Amino acid sequence: MTIAPDKNNYIDPPLVNIFKDLDVDIAVVPLARTANYQFNERLYDLKEWVLVDYIEYGANDWDRQNSHIWGHNTELFEYRFKDNWEEWLKFDKFCKEHPPKITFKRELLKKDVTETLLPCEYPCLLPSYPIQSKEDFNARKIELIHIWGHSNESRRMFQSAAWEHAVKEDITICDNIYYLQGFLSDNPRRLWACMNVPHFARNPMSEVMVINGMAKLSLSQPGDGIKCFRSAEVSQNSIMVLQDDPLAWSFDWIGDVNCIRVPIGNTMSDFRGLNGSPEINVIEETLRRTDLYDIYVACVKNNKNYMVENYLNNYIKPLINKL
Repeated sequence: MTIAPDKNNYIDPPLVNIFKDLDVDIAVVPLARTANYQFNERLYDLKEWVLVDYIEYGANDWDRQNSHIWGHNTELFEYRFKDNWEEWLKFDKFCKEHPPKITFKRELLKKDVTETLLPCEYPCLLPSYPIQSKEDFNARKIELIHIWGHSNESRRMFQSAAWEHAVKEDITICDNIYYLQGFLSDNPRRLWACMNVPHFARNPMSEVMVINGMAKLSLSQPGDGIKCFRSAEVSQNSIMVLQDDPLAWSFDWIGDVNCIRVPIGNTMSDFRGLNGSPEINVIEETLRRTDLYDIYVACVKNNKNYMVENYLNNYIKPLINKL
């Protein structure tokens, strides 16, 4: 059963969709940073409980030096909760006095993992895609796809860098989803689909995933957190390209094995892309590889672990039942 952390019985809708079918005997408290949060005093009635913490720490704010652990170091992260600080302090106090039996945390550094503090991610709620043949994969006309909204500044920086790179390398860039079919019909020498789609103009994911499956590489950059919805989506039918990060993952994304990792620096300017977009060179090097199909197959196979039914039944539920 799930218990709301908010006294108004509010649970963030994406978390409702994820955990509505989780069948365990212990109370599960799904947590996200929501507007007008008010601490639920009824949590004190719980004898045992599990925390699933999906809070993000800011697209351009977290220095990635320490994991936020409720009941231990919340004061270091006041910047993220300052709009309703007193209510969040009540939740922090509760965690200190009545710690969860186990915590699943989305933004968790590898160095902080323990037997009772483990990573979690947004699983994939979309239908699965079959693995293409090598011939069909190699015939994909789009080299790279990046469909993005504005949160992390590295996304805007990459869009700028992609246009500049396109001039130097004679790459055609499609920057509007409604132009894509026309560009495909023109059959350019090289085609990248780099499209800013704001929150008020999003397309159905069924359409987006068809396009994603037309590209050899699909870029997933950080959003308001390092992990985002996109990592469980773009890896369904393309090779995911993502920045190196110090986070723990439920099912690891390993560079050059089941994804492509982009090394970045360790400063806030690096995280925001202000020191350049290293993705460009990594993408070009990747497109020259002879083992792309093998990485694609491994990527799609790892994505199966993140399909919501598999994720709950093969990862979350067994760990809870071990308590």
